Amino acid sequence: SHDLSQKGKGELMKFKAVTNKEAPQALVDALNDLRATWETEVLRDCFGIEPGSLGPAEFYVQETDFAHGHPPFINYNLSGITIRQERNFKEALDVMAQQINELVDKLWPTARSMSLFIVIHASSEDGTVSKLIESEVQTISLPKPQQDD
Repeated sequence: SHDLSQKGKGELMKFKAVTNKEAPQALVDALNDLRATWETEVLRDCFGIEPGSLGPAEFYVQETDFAHGHPPFINYNLSGITIRQERNFKEALDVMAQQINELVDKLWPTARSMSLFIVIHASSEDGTVSKLIESEVQTISLPKPQQDD
């Protein structure tokens, strides 16, 4: 048997996107496949968590959910991260926005603009304090596809 009582409360992080039902499948697949990117660029670089130190139940990317009848948007959430002084939540928002912007630019060519909102749900180790760290709602203007003459 394993004694987990000495480990203390672990991180239980979930990353998850919500987007339009009309979003291209390639974009949805890319959003679902961001675990390795988040492990280095967010967990290691922003939060000081060593890659490979969290198991699959402690850190995962949940499959994208869909909303109907909206203009193009992505709402991206990270939950289950513990508040610690050395963790740079603002930088994490910026890194996540940049990665998602790049995916949208590459994989949603028909969208003229889209709305992006990122939220990190963090709490104290004992669970008595929680806070939301939110990005500004960004409107991403995408270049129009080139017209052949």
